[in-house]
Amino acid sequence: MLYPALAHPTHAISSTGTPNTLVYPALAHPTHAIASTGTPNTCYSQHWHTQHMLYPALAHPTHDISSTGMSEVVLRSTGTLRIPTTTTSLRVENCTTVRVEKEALKGLSSLRQLELAHIPILVLESYSFQWNESTILEGVPPRGIEVRITNCSMTAVPSYTFKGRIESIVLTSVKILTVETFALASLHGTERVHLTGCEVETFQAQAFKKFSVQYLLLEGGRLGGTLPSRTIVDLEVHREVLIRGVTFPKLRSSALMLHSPLSFRMQDCRVGHMEGEALKVVARGPVILQNNEFESLDAGAFLGLSSPLGFVARHGRQEFIFENNTVHNFVNRSLIVDGECFAPRFYRVYVKHTCSCEGLDTWDFQLTVKPSDGRRTDILGGFWCRQESRPGLETRFIRFQEYSGYHCGYTTRNLYVFIGVIVASLIGLLALAMLIIFLWRRRASHKDKEWINIPAGDDVNKGGVAPRIKMVVPDGRTYKETELHVIVERAEPIKDQNYSPEGGSFILQPLPYRVTPDKAQIWKADLIDSGTFCRLSWH
Repeated sequence: MLYPALAHPTHAISSTGTPNTLVYPALAHPTHAIASTGTPNTCYSQHWHTQHMLYPALAHPTHDISSTGMSEVVLRSTGTLRIPTTTTSLRVENCTTVRVEKEALKGLSSLRQLELAHIPILVLESYSFQWNESTILEGVPPRGIEVRITNCSMTAVPSYTFKGRIESIVLTSVKILTVETFALASLHGTERVHLTGCEVETFQAQAFKKFSVQYLLLEGGRLGGTLPSRTIVDLEVHREVLIRGVTFPKLRSSALMLHSPLSFRMQDCRVGHMEGEALKVVARGPVILQNNEFESLDAGAFLGLSSPLGFVARHGRQEFIFENNTVHNFVNRSLIVDGECFAPRFYRVYVKHTCSCEGLDTWDFQLTVKPSDGRRTDILGGFWCRQESRPGLETRFIRFQEYSGYHCGYTTRNLYVFIGVIVASLIGLLALAMLIIFLWRRRASHKDKEWINIPAGDDVNKGGVAPRIKMVVPDGRTYKETELHVIVERAEPIKDQNYSPEGGSFILQPLPYRVTPDKAQIWKADLIDSGTFCRLSWH
């Protein structure tokens, strides 16, 4: 009969006796605390029995559930132990186990804040924090709720755990084994998503999926053994993206896909392995990477950072600041950036390798920032390498440019370039000389040759003067001789068996007497009768 008389706005129920102790009627002070030091089962039953009797009488919309040694607290929206519909703020802390059932916040139209703190075992179900989604279509939608989870441990954040109109999601010092696909999805009116000092073992692909937020803040902690592709996908951030002090063991390609932030900052982070285009961020402002440490960078690790071309056309290229970062291992084009969108600036970039002249030549080409528009940024001024030092002494770094001037001079890269130019010039001159010689010989050869056919009616001797012999050899080539020395040992008349009408040719046999130029007319008369050409071999 006491509960209707409870008028103080803050109610906490505490008990040091047995569950059947009649302590409640004696509560006369306006502030009431109920705690239990009994067994877990007793505490669980007593707590919820007290809560069940207490809710109808609680006039103030704020409820604080605190326990030391309770076994389990269940938050639900239906049943006899449901959360009162008049609740505007709900805080649960110091409970051993808390279970948030499916649609636990359904019907709590007055709720504005939910806080879970210092809970060793927090069990969430799908749609645990789904709130007032039906009011989204109203003309003036109500303000969303704020969900705070502090110093809790969870085995999983199931799909659609956070859904609907949630104004802010703040997770602080939370340990999570698995963040499942669509854990944060279909959110509306979200002002801030803030993870501070969280330890997440595994992220599934599309864990954060397609919603708008004003601020995305990731500070401290360790996120995923491997952050898979499309872990955070299609998030539209209207103001700022801040990633500070976070450890990423491995970032796969397109791990973070964000749109439209006014600024993107990545500071004091440690990245184990960063694949190409791991950060797919389309920013409408500067991109700043400061005080980070990168164990391994693949080609194009930062090439996914860009800016809308229309925005660049109106406001010019944006700043890309890569300052005070440490790089351990890298390959060609590791630090290439989009020169059409950004004006890159590199300051105090520490390469964790010992300085050497050969190394500088290699690093210059591997770390050269050569954007897609052809602009090249000289890295010697902004990059530092490690100087050789004795064991036990502090590691010191020196700028590439200074080391090159002190130790290398022009004996490495410039010398190689000079030698390359000389060798290329010599090869070109040699090729030109060979071409000239070839053309000259070809021209001389054509001048000395005359291509002819010997018809049956050609004269061998004109005017009694022996001309040059025109001789067609069997392979079809024509030769000229300057002297006439024709000796035929034997010649016989053409016989029928040596004539082949099908082939249309004669076979000439050598005559047993010497043939002089005037006797060639005998052959001519014989050949005219056939009306064909023949080939004569002269020896």
